[in-house]
Amino acid sequence: MIFGAKTEKTGQLFPQPPPAGSQGAAAPAPPPKRRGHGRRAAGDYPGAKLVKVPHPQLHPGDPCPDCKQGKLCLLKGPAQIVRITAQSLFAATRFELEKLRCKLCGRTFTAPAPPEAGLEKNDPNVGPTPGYKTQNGARLGDLFMSLIHTCRLCAGNPPDDLNALQRHAKEARQHPTRWFPWNYKQALPADDTG
Repeated sequence: MIFGAKTEKTGQLFPQPPPAGSQGAAAPAPPPKRRGHGRRAAGDYPGAKLVKVPHPQLHPGDPCPDCKQGKLCLLKGPAQIVRITAQSLFAATRFELEKLRCKLCGRTFTAPAPPEAGLEKNDPNVGPTPGYKTQNGARLGDLFMSLIHTCRLCAGNPPDDLNALQRHAKEARQHPTRWFPWNYKQALPADDTG
């Protein structure tokens, strides 16, 4: 830097006078953020099983594979993947992927995720609502999760099965054995496509 750090800002040198109509009145506070809008941090799963994943080829102290001159050091915070799997409510596994950085060039290297981490955040068996507020909601959720899982085991399509059950609830109540996930398509009327 030829002229030094730029620490003087115009707003600090020439503060703006308050607007004419607000003598001594403070600016209104911004509205608080609504809860439930954003991702959950890995630390929000304190009961998750922790799996530490070391880098398969690189170790702290190794030469940097990019610049060949610097040495790699272990970073304090690892990269994290949270994998949610289905069970009564749900269990989470947190994978901490080792991160190494070259002391000279600054490039970081992250251990690849193990296959059991999967490609998606949620296990395919996790439904849209993993938590329930009432005991009845939990029973209903367990019932739907059981239907979804049974349908998947029968190589069926859970949304099609559940939609068919809802559209033909009266027939399903009269003859429930015809509407199992593995045979409900035979019970559908000829003009019903799904």
